[in-house]
Amino acid sequence: MYKILIIDSNSIFGATFAGLLERSGYQVEIAVQIADGLARVPATNPDLVLIGIDVDNPGPCAAAQHLPATTKIIALLSHEKKPTEALKEVLHLLRDCPVFYKPFRTEEVLAAIYAELVPQTK
Repeated sequence: MYKILIIDSNSIFGATFAGLLERSGYQVEIAVQIADGLARVPATNPDLVLIGIDVDNPGPCAAAQHLPATTKIIALLSHEKKPTEALKEVLHLLRDCPVFYKPFRTEEVLAAIYAELVPQTK
């Protein structure tokens, strides 16, 4: 069973998305604070971190740099305005992680999680 850590300041989103992931067979933990999420990483050793990033608060993006290199990341960006191209480029350089913009289509994020975690056969 794959372990996913959700770090997002929106607790309603975290709980809702955690429920969807658990029904899909994933083990999920939720952290509302960045520091709490980073503190959980060594003990939980997640296979993937789903991290919510507000365009106006670069803290989560900077925090993601402290995750182990083997931990896969999917970033969920939110803001009323469209993120700048510079911020998108920084996120891709961070780990070349998939990036979704809220509001996003849930099935697209679930498909990206599956693609990141499940080895693909050719």
